[in-house]
Amino acid sequence: GGKSKDELIALNKGAERETSSYAADIMSQDAWKPGQVELVKFARAKVRDLGFTKNPTTRELWACIEELGHSLCEPADGPALGGAFKDQPKGDVCWTAMKQITDSDGYPRVFALGRGGGGERWLYAYWAGPGDRWGLDVVVVFRLRNK
Repeated sequence: GGKSKDELIALNKGAERETSSYAADIMSQDAWKPGQVELVKFARAKVRDLGFTKNPTTRELWACIEELGHSLCEPADGPALGGAFKDQPKGDVCWTAMKQITDSDGYPRVFALGRGGGGERWLYAYWAGPGDRWGLDVVVVFRLRNK
């Protein structure tokens, strides 16, 4: 937290991670905030590992994470993780479980971090409407509860 949009884009560039125009767009919206500087523990889990046997909606998935006592990511978490996640395996994609940010075209989006099979890294923002369904093998990132 505490870094501006431009600082986070530079951080991702330094980690050889491309920031898509959609990610930059939602970082320009009023709902996106740089957040506070804090130490946070994150978890990565497949949707199925959160107890789902059928593809949940975004609303159901976010509610489950919170019912388990964890928190959704803050708006700056996705870009911050992009700069820090330098050892992301090839072929890996993870989505930030976060309150969606409406882009300039009116679509609700969340951040996704990926690394292609050729090694290229990216920070994107994908559409995630409240009623959209998530595959059971999709990996989401969220904030672990404080103990």
